[in-house]
Amino acid sequence: MDTRIEALIKEADRKSFAGRLNRLRFLLDNLGENYPPFPRIVFEYFEETKLCFYEGAFVATIIMASATFEELFRQIYRDANEMEKAETKGMANLVEYAVEDGLISLEEAEKLTELRKLRNKFTHINIGFGEGSFKNKQTFLDHMLLWGDPRKESLLVEDLSRSAIIILKLLPELCSRF
Repeated sequence: MDTRIEALIKEADRKSFAGRLNRLRFLLDNLGENYPPFPRIVFEYFEETKLCFYEGAFVATIIMASATFEELFRQIYRDANEMEKAETKGMANLVEYAVEDGLISLEEAEKLTELRKLRNKFTHINIGFGEGSFKNKQTFLDHMLLWGDPRKESLLVEDLSRSAIIILKLLPELCSRF
């Protein structure tokens, strides 16, 4: 049995090697190896995001990228002893506070809002309502059940690319300020 499992793992590694190589190259080209220190919990979220991307877990990458920014803002507000803001519900509110408090620019807020909307496609399961719905009023889950895995479609690849650029460019920039 172990020989069969080992063979399955080796075959999966062989099939995914080129994709992992390209994604690691993308990470290094867009981030490099030296970036500013992050708060410890934010760093853990960021490392998990990079791992999801590297392994090809595209939906998880988008979700983790958003969670990383949420945790960054929560940590900033915890450090400033602004617990009401730190405990606020939702990324939209955190981004709004960050703009009001001069932590981020309106342009940066727009990028984070874009990331939040991308994330919402996969986290808010609802039948045809809200910004996360597919154009034909199907949710991600509905789409998977009816049509198969959308990760093979260009829509998700485009979403992933936008998410990756946002986190790789914006997170180090924001962390360097605090």
